[in-house]
Amino acid sequence: MARVLIAEDDRDLCWIWSETLADAGHHVTVAYDGEAAAAALESQPFDVLISDVVMPVSGAIVLAALARLRQPGIRVIAVTGSIALRDSRIEDAVVGADRTLRKPIDLDTLCDTVAETLRGKAAA
Repeated sequence: MARVLIAEDDRDLCWIWSETLADAGHHVTVAYDGEAAAAALESQPFDVLISDVVMPVSGAIVLAALARLRQPGIRVIAVTGSIALRDSRIEDAVVGADRTLRKPIDLDTLCDTVAETLRGKAAA
């Protein structure tokens, strides 16, 4: 299946997502801040980046651009629980993301979104 990088500073949430995606057959790497995610993007190839929008060091806004620069074919899924973004159009929240999801994310939705994104679908 896919090589997935999860960049999420909530360690419990990161663990749940990584276990769910691993159970679905994906190879998952986790990073708990933007610096670790950037280092992972430099060290190995990924098919999908799932990144929190608001995170220590840098979040999805910076990481999406870095991922596209370093790994041109990567798909990006941004996730947010930010109150500030709840009133805006969520799909416009992160330039460069294929999809943007609002937390909390149902685990079936997470798996479906990864699969759809890998197929090149960016429908909301």
